[in-house]
Amino acid sequence: MFFLLLLATVSLLCHLDRASTLSTTLGKHFLLSLPTMAPHHQNSVVFYLYTEDVDSFKVVLTTEHYKLGPKLSTDIVLSRLKDESYRLHPKYHYATGLGLKWTFRFVGPTMFGITVLMEESLESAATFVALPVSSWGRKYYAVTLRHVPTLQIIANQQARVLLDVSLHGAERDPASLFVQFLNIRLKHGDRKTLHLNRYEAYDISSCDNFKSSLSGTKITSDVPVGVVSGSCRTSFYELHMNCSYTHSSLDIAAEMLTPVQTFGRQFITPKLYQRQSRGSYIVISSHHNTLVQYVDDHGVSRDIALPLAGDVVELTLRQHPRLIQATKAIAMYFVQHSTCQPTSASRYELGDVSLMLLVPLQLFYFQYTFRVPGVRFVENYILIVITSIHRNSLLLDEEYLNRRLDWDNVWGAESYSEGALKIYDGVHSIQTTDKAVFGCYVYALRYRFSYMHPAGYRVMRINRECERDELSEGDNDTNNECDESVVEKLDKISEEDNDVNGLKLSLLESMDDFEQQQSGLTARLATVSEWSPWHCAQDCNQNKLIRTRQCSHYDVRKKPVCKEPLIEEGQPEACYVREMCPAKCPSFTWGLNCYQNCSKCYQPCNKFNGTCSQCKAGYKNAKYGCNQSCELFEFGQDCTGNCLTKCDGEDCYDRVTGECNTSKIYFVVIFLLALVIPCCAVLCSGKSKSYSFAEDVEFNDGPAFETVLNIPDRSTI
Repeated sequence: MFFLLLLATVSLLCHLDRASTLSTTLGKHFLLSLPTMAPHHQNSVVFYLYTEDVDSFKVVLTTEHYKLGPKLSTDIVLSRLKDESYRLHPKYHYATGLGLKWTFRFVGPTMFGITVLMEESLESAATFVALPVSSWGRKYYAVTLRHVPTLQIIANQQARVLLDVSLHGAERDPASLFVQFLNIRLKHGDRKTLHLNRYEAYDISSCDNFKSSLSGTKITSDVPVGVVSGSCRTSFYELHMNCSYTHSSLDIAAEMLTPVQTFGRQFITPKLYQRQSRGSYIVISSHHNTLVQYVDDHGVSRDIALPLAGDVVELTLRQHPRLIQATKAIAMYFVQHSTCQPTSASRYELGDVSLMLLVPLQLFYFQYTFRVPGVRFVENYILIVITSIHRNSLLLDEEYLNRRLDWDNVWGAESYSEGALKIYDGVHSIQTTDKAVFGCYVYALRYRFSYMHPAGYRVMRINRECERDELSEGDNDTNNECDESVVEKLDKISEEDNDVNGLKLSLLESMDDFEQQQSGLTARLATVSEWSPWHCAQDCNQNKLIRTRQCSHYDVRKKPVCKEPLIEEGQPEACYVREMCPAKCPSFTWGLNCYQNCSKCYQPCNKFNGTCSQCKAGYKNAKYGCNQSCELFEFGQDCTGNCLTKCDGEDCYDRVTGECNTSKIYFVVIFLLALVIPCCAVLCSGKSKSYSFAEDVEFNDGPAFETVLNIPDRSTI
């Protein structure tokens, strides 16, 4: 009996450990509603399901709450890294415009993920990764492209939803814009209240040549809801591309939105292999007085101000990895443009219009299981964003990945690298052996065809708003998100209508403070740094993940706000449970299971992160384990020697000692010897062969000799 109980306990712990390492885009309960697609005989929707669980299990798929057509109910069997797909019947693609529509419910006993592929024609596709119900939130800002927007709001329980409509047109006054379906019309600035029952989905779409965007529309609910957004179809013309209609094409776009509590402050933009055309970045603010900072294509730092929460700005930049950061939390989406101009530079460039969520650095994770959809005649890629020091720890399908990628540096974030790799369709698993967090995206290209989506991310509360929700009913209401943490107190000071144009001087003590506020130096920026990535602690006895941030003891008003200079947060994890702790590694090795080495360091490196104080002669970059050899005109320890000074304006011959090329005669002598020695060898070899031949003629009179020289038989003479 004791043995059986022990076995059951071990099995349960293993299961919990396995579950704890999963990305939060995996879950046990999903509710989905599809972005509306324009009627087309080639419409197709495929649900790809996958899991990391070893044991096989069933996922039940059902349809909910729609009056037209029969309901669907089916079982889908999953097991570890073995995907299953379900192709939806076209009758469930029904487009309404405004009103209720089909909801698709997936329920399983353990964690699994869903990737949705939508194809409207051979030149029109979109994908998105579904969020489980457990990752939903109560507040969103919608994002669509500049043409035929679509928006789905999904409820897991009875919900009251406020919809603050925001419409944007390329060249029109927002007040003149509206969304209309039959006799229902929504105008810019309208507020609509929706009452949704359990498992209901409400559709707001305008797929009939509506040239406007719903980006910035605020969605607030008294309970968590899910939101799927996008465009019924898009054209490059609507993305401000300079091309005629005959050279543009139509495409759909879709993304499942993340709640405001997951908005971040630091993002790294993607560089897509096989793409040269510029892309756009849609930025949405979650707070008033937000400043967005980035480096433009000419290397110049730029600032863009977003005065109000929900403001939307679109940046058009050349594709190169760069850091975009903000003073307050924002959401970012990448919009891939089309190569609609038939020029020599773009005629054969692959890809089409696509929409993709960009993951903030704070939501990176150390392990993803993802599905690459199976579409014929496309080239599939994964794109990885990771700190340079941890590139060697990447494993894709149990194989080390670093040498298979060409890495690019990131403008504005020198410690990060970005690389892309072609990959086949199917289920894949990618992770870091030292549990270093990284970002991963999936995309596919074909001529006038593309789709893209994140491989996964953590859905965590990293944007702690301090504002009373309009649906809150009292001071003690649980929906009030103000719990008076350090960050929220600072937010409260800087956000209670304290914008630049109407600043409440009662919060300030002098005009100096006012000038600081005017210049963008908010109280929070002056006191609290960004959170570090989640990582295992440098303590073998501690199994949880931690993250830290620096906090000064005084803000701009010289009032104490921090109890400690270092703020630390933790969450349960399985650090050092199945792997050897780095503290036990031999000298000059580091990381989990001691996979990494720092043999170029002068002294043993830090066994947790590989840093060292000094490099051996001929190497540099001690911060990253001396992983770089000395470059041109450098030599010596840490590459601090200057060859130009030592060798009279020339490069060194030896990167270790700095030895110079003292005389050019040395090279002349070597060159002459290289010519003379082979010539002498050839001459000597020729003479030797002639002597040997003469001796054979004089003394060797056997039959074999006669055969070789073809000498006729003497008897015939």
